[in-house]
Amino acid sequence: MEPTPVAHGSQDSGAGVRLDSIPEAIAAIREGKSIVVIDDEDRENEGDLIYAASKATPELAAFMIRYTSGYICVGMSGELLDRLSLPPMTAVNEDRKGTAYAVSVDAKDVAGTGISAVDRAHTIRVLADSATEPYELTRPGHVMPLRAVKGGVLRRPGHTEASVDLTTLAGLTGAGALCELVNDDGTMMRAPRCREFADEHGLLLISIADLIRYRRQYESQVTKVADVALPTMHGDFRAVGYRSEIDGTEHVALTYGEIGNGEDVLVRVHSECLTGDVFGSLRCDCGPQLHAAMSRVVREGRGVVLYVKGHEGRGIGLLEKMRAYELQERGLDTVDANLS
Repeated sequence: MEPTPVAHGSQDSGAGVRLDSIPEAIAAIREGKSIVVIDDEDRENEGDLIYAASKATPELAAFMIRYTSGYICVGMSGELLDRLSLPPMTAVNEDRKGTAYAVSVDAKDVAGTGISAVDRAHTIRVLADSATEPYELTRPGHVMPLRAVKGGVLRRPGHTEASVDLTTLAGLTGAGALCELVNDDGTMMRAPRCREFADEHGLLLISIADLIRYRRQYESQVTKVADVALPTMHGDFRAVGYRSEIDGTEHVALTYGEIGNGEDVLVRVHSECLTGDVFGSLRCDCGPQLHAAMSRVVREGRGVVLYVKGHEGRGIGLLEKMRAYELQERGLDTVDANLS
């Protein structure tokens, strides 16, 4: 079953820019076309040209060089970079946005020096070729590989991750050529000008925010790991354990009764709180809330209590929560203590 496209003509937050749909963009990437991808205004606030590395041609590279900074990069997964023996450019990454540059490369068999559009297109294709061996690349070179964070835009909303996600969703090798669009005066293109540029050249324009929404809507982000009986003081539940594909966080669904048809099922979501759930801390009512949820599900006859981990102290972690308690004892209010 084909997913329903994210709404065509959605608005980029704050910029009022018309955006194209993610399924259209995936199809364009699959067909070997360039697209324009913009990120949030509060991040880089830039638009990148992106195309599949495996579909690179001299024409695509030349177009990219003409309208961008010319500093062509290739977003790749860590697994691909490791297989090609392409380590980080530096042991300590001081880039403000955490862009993970690997050592630059050329394909060993480029026709010229490696800088031409023809040579760079060839190097880009070689990087995306699953048959490429490390010895077929020379270091340094004129193409800059970038290491994408595992989990893609769901973990880091950057153009590097977008290039890998888009090519993966297109069924291609997870590697995408990317470079920042620039105006004639050398300044970076912002969202409104990116829309104009895309229309002038017949390209699609999408946002990373829409790509994040698309992935969250249509991809399974957890793997079922265990399913066991769990007798409790409230009744006999089943504990179903899941692991996040994004960050490895483990969650538990406590199911009671027959919930197979999924209709009118009572669901209670409880965020992890060790101090309240286990130690019975009176600083919060998390423990009583958890027991009330389990009791309510049993009274209902069927339902689910979803125990979500990774939210200890509203996401700050156990020890930081304890530190916040310490600050509260010194007179800070709850919000100030959590932010300190």
